[in-house]
Amino acid sequence: MNGYSFFEAKAIPRKARERWAAAFGSVCSAVHDALEPPPPHDTARHPFHLERRIKMFLLLPFLLLRKPVTETGHVRAKSVDSAILQRLDLWCRDDWLSLVQEYERDVVALATHRSPPAASRNQRDLAKLSETCRRCRTLGMAER
Repeated sequence: MNGYSFFEAKAIPRKARERWAAAFGSVCSAVHDALEPPPPHDTARHPFHLERRIKMFLLLPFLLLRKPVTETGHVRAKSVDSAILQRLDLWCRDDWLSLVQEYERDVVALATHRSPPAASRNQRDLAKLSETCRRCRTLGMAER
């Protein structure tokens, strides 16, 4: 995600718990089924069958439970429940395209309003190194 991260809802809204359990359960079942060896006559199974199910298992919380981001890059607590319910509706309708498009919109919104944490860490590290070098020169340690 290019150094950007989302916060996930810690509590699932009461109205969404059954749908979340169904979504999570379906992904867990898909992973479990993919672990089973394919029948001998099944030559259509893609070599990445298991890998794709595991990726969905790892991606599911970000797709469905991430807190929405506003135009300013802040998270709006009031809209968390409605966003989760809307995404679960998309999941139930198998509308993967809309789920991914919404996720991509959030990534773009977050990227335009926050600098990547790695970049700010690098700037801080560079500033600390510069300060350390300046102090070493001041104390005469650079000549040793």
